[in-house]
Amino acid sequence: MNWLISLYDAASETLILSGRARVLSQLRQMDDAFLRAYGFSPEKVNKGVAAWPWRAEDPEAITEPNVVVAAIASNDHNADLPRAA
Repeated sequence: MNWLISLYDAASETLILSGRARVLSQLRQMDDAFLRAYGFSPEKVNKGVAAWPWRAEDPEAITEPNVVVAAIASNDHNADLPRAA
């Protein structure tokens, strides 16, 4: 019965790491300013799955999301995005 528990634990760990890798893939496609705006640390994201959780530890490093939206909207190729108030 112990082998069944070990198999379950290994499968669970594999699914957890797989999920983190998928999230990491998405986060790596995002701009550093966007990551900071939503409380992620770009430095930790760049370190990979081993650096999970990727939260920014310094609350001062978190920017306002509206600032990021305004910065993204100011680019010509993203002109159709809503501007921050």
